[in-house]
Amino acid sequence: MAKQQNVSAAKRTIQDIIAVAVISICIFLLIITVVCSRYGVEANWDRIDLSSSDDITYHVHRTDGSIEDYTTPNFSPLHAGDILTVTIPPLGIKAFSDAALVFTLYHSKVYVYNDNQCLYAENYYHRPRLIGQRNYVISLPDDYMRMTTVITARVSENDTVDQIANFQIIPDTVTTYAFMANKTHTLILYIAIFTMSLLFFCYAIVHSMATRHVSNLLYMTSFGMSITVWLIGYNDLLSVFIPNQDLSSTIEYTMFFLAPTPLALFMQDMIRRKPWHLLCIIFAVIMPAEFTIATICNFLITDITYIDLMRFHRVLFLGELVVFLLCLISEQRHRKDTALRTVDIGFLLSALFAILDIIRFALENRFGFRYDFLYYSFAPVSVLLMMGSLLIYSDITTAEASLWKVEQANLRRLAFVDQMTGVPNRSSCYRQIDALKKSGRTEFVMIFVDINFLKLTNDTWGHEKGDELIRTVGELLKKRFSDNGFYGRWGGDEFIACHFGTLEETKKLMGDLEQEMEQLNASGRFDFRMSLSWGYGESTEKAPLTPEQAINSADEAMYVAKKVAHAARA
Repeated sequence: MAKQQNVSAAKRTIQDIIAVAVISICIFLLIITVVCSRYGVEANWDRIDLSSSDDITYHVHRTDGSIEDYTTPNFSPLHAGDILTVTIPPLGIKAFSDAALVFTLYHSKVYVYNDNQCLYAENYYHRPRLIGQRNYVISLPDDYMRMTTVITARVSENDTVDQIANFQIIPDTVTTYAFMANKTHTLILYIAIFTMSLLFFCYAIVHSMATRHVSNLLYMTSFGMSITVWLIGYNDLLSVFIPNQDLSSTIEYTMFFLAPTPLALFMQDMIRRKPWHLLCIIFAVIMPAEFTIATICNFLITDITYIDLMRFHRVLFLGELVVFLLCLISEQRHRKDTALRTVDIGFLLSALFAILDIIRFALENRFGFRYDFLYYSFAPVSVLLMMGSLLIYSDITTAEASLWKVEQANLRRLAFVDQMTGVPNRSSCYRQIDALKKSGRTEFVMIFVDINFLKLTNDTWGHEKGDELIRTVGELLKKRFSDNGFYGRWGGDEFIACHFGTLEETKKLMGDLEQEMEQLNASGRFDFRMSLSWGYGESTEKAPLTPEQAINSADEAMYVAKKVAHAARA
């Protein structure tokens, strides 16, 4: 019976895992279908690519007074205080109405003029230094093609600014999706990671509530969702869902600062060897503390923002990843299980794609080699492989933990349940007796029951009939004593029961039991007449007995009744 329950519990767990995986795949395919059908027409947009125009000039005014001129939107790195001026002359080509100028700049305060008319002025009221990478969408007047447009950008941070990206004029109707150009598959991958993490997160919550134990899958999925939101923002794609640039920037940086916290918790829950486990605990304390401090600084101290703390955070986050990788290598040497091997393979493939991205970056900077599909593919695939391996590991370990708990519960059940009858055994009775003594209850009635002529039944009709008789008695006792007391098989053909009521109520219960037994005899269920001998031991407030004394009294009374039954048969 216990083995069957183990098998059924394993099947239920495997079914849960398969269900979550199937739902994830279905939603992933649905997202691919919807996104591709919705945004697959971007190649048909009317577009004026300003980055390829030779008439546009780029002037850089350095803080030391020097001036540099460029003919492309790529220039040598700018630093805080440098001013970039981009002049777009009348282009002399056929234009379209209801147009917008779009571009992306880093850490800059931007102003845009069209024939000396101000079209856009950077305005920060609450976050004067929270700039980061921003997507600009500036509506143009109908006659913009006959006028000169000037963009002035003052760099506010020392982080590198070396290009104007996504530099184009497009129809106003598609500006929401302007920054998705060449990034549709990247967005799909990140949304797939987020969706997969969200589904497993919901599964982990339900599992944690059921087992009353926080699953490491909960940590891993939290990391997956936070790091994915940051990566979407880092690739200029958060504005597709959140038009407010200040809000999207805040969310982007918040998620980047939050992501290491659940990863650190996952690490300390996963790694067990002492030296590495201590390091994991240190990171599990440092990372949430750093996130809390950064959030307080960003929202309460106007002179310090997420960007000011970014360099320190990157170093700390990188250190956490390095420690995690070393922990995995050390743990794998001592724990050669399938789940951990999955993480190793995932991290190896993730590192391979990260190396390919470094090679791509080197080729681009060295030889000007650039292919947009490769530019936006390696990073999300690397993240997807890492997250997928960690989620699989967490899900496997969660399932194993569930099965282990089922096995432990079955072992406990085997220890306190009589295997033949399914009723509590003598060990369970002892446990109930101990609980009764600790409760201090003084009013109860103990019943000692013995099946009459069981040996004769076994010898005449076989042990199978004798076993069925024992099971029947157990069922009869269960009906009467499981609600307000306890019962169990004491051994062989003997049972005990305890009723937390008066002696009259107990006698009535036993009378009902004997009446039902007579009905079974009348129905012809057995080829013989079954009967019981029983006695009781009563403990009252005036004459209290210990449970053991009450059982002894009931045993003695039962033997008297049994002698009477044997004498009557003779």
